[in-house]
Amino acid sequence: TYGLNNVGSDDPEVEIIEKKIVEEKTSLAMRAYLQRATQYNNFMEQQTHEYNIGKRHLANMMGVDPETFTQTDIDEAIDYLFPSGLYDPKARPLMKPPSEVFPPKKDAEFDESGRPFHVFFLYRKTKFLSNFTCKSYYF
Repeated sequence: TYGLNNVGSDDPEVEIIEKKIVEEKTSLAMRAYLQRATQYNNFMEQQTHEYNIGKRHLANMMGVDPETFTQTDIDEAIDYLFPSGLYDPKARPLMKPPSEVFPPKKDAEFDESGRPFHVFFLYRKTKFLSNFTCKSYYF
């Protein structure tokens, strides 16, 4: 029974060791977190790309080198191009980096098996409850 074995050798003395590929079992919570994290990262990449394009266009409109255009220059250019009589600063036009405009997402609050790190994970104010319950009053 000579011939090529699974390894590709015709030597019958070659030992063939089969390794079973074990799939990692990820919990549903971990898969959902990873999906949300990739969606958020893709969204932030897209917004950063659009911000950089807008910054370059704004620098060209102002006649400045786009590579040396800073955030203070952007704010001054927005104030110059879009004069606003609005008193509330939140209502005025702005152009900030996406990391300042969009809130960052929370990190995973559970391990690979899907168990939460904190005991009061299901409550809204976990830190408040943990501080409240950890204090013991002795009379």
